[in-house]
Amino acid sequence: MNRYFTFGAILCVLLSSCNKLNTNSVELNDQAVAQTFTPEEAKAVGAVVQFMDSTLLAACNCQNVEEAYAEFFSNPTFSEPNFNEFALERLIKEMKKSGLFSEFWSITRINTPDSLKGVYLDFNMNGKLFKLIESVGQEDEAVGEYYGYLMRDKDISQALIAMFPYDFANLNYKRSSVRLILATHFIYLSESKKYSTKKVKLVRIEDEEHADM
Repeated sequence: MNRYFTFGAILCVLLSSCNKLNTNSVELNDQAVAQTFTPEEAKAVGAVVQFMDSTLLAACNCQNVEEAYAEFFSNPTFSEPNFNEFALERLIKEMKKSGLFSEFWSITRINTPDSLKGVYLDFNMNGKLFKLIESVGQEDEAVGEYYGYLMRDKDISQALIAMFPYDFANLNYKRSSVRLILATHFIYLSESKKYSTKKVKLVRIEDEEHADM
C-alpha cells in the first residue's frame, strides 16, 4: 500500500510541480472510479491521474489542474504530452505490480502469419478501464464517442486517435475519471511505440469500396 504514496512523491519531485499539485488539484474522488475499482486499485489509479496532472502542470505556469488541461488541449496541433521517461517507466512498473496494467491493456504475441507476426499492445475490452469508459460515457458525450469507437474497432484504432482530439474541449477535467481516461490514452500512445506497429483496419463500407478502386 505504501508504495503508491512513495511513488506519488517521486513523481512530484521528478516533475517539479508538487506544490501546485498538492494545493490546487481538484478532488480525486469520483463515483465512477469508486464503483469500478477496488480501494487498493483506486490508489494506483490516483498515481496515474497524478502523473498526468503533474506532467501538464510542469509544462505551463498554470495555477491549477483544470487550467493546465485547458491550456494544453487548446493547442491546435494536438501534440502528445511530454512525459518524463524515467517517471513513466516507474509508473508502468507500478501498474504491472498492482495489476492495473492488465486491467487497461493486454499484450498479444502473434507468431503467424508473417504479415502479422509481432508483439502488440492492445486495449483490454474486458478490463475495468473499458467498464469505466462505458460508465462515464453515459454522462459525458465526448467520452461516449470514445466508447463508441472502442465498441466498433475493439481497440484504440487510428480512427479513434484521429477523432479524440476534437473532443478535448468538451471534456470535464474536474472529474478524475475523465483525467484517467485521458492519461491512459496518452500513456497508451507512448507505450505502444515499443511494440509492433498495427496495420490499419478498414471497417467502414465506404473505406472498403475505396480500397478496391
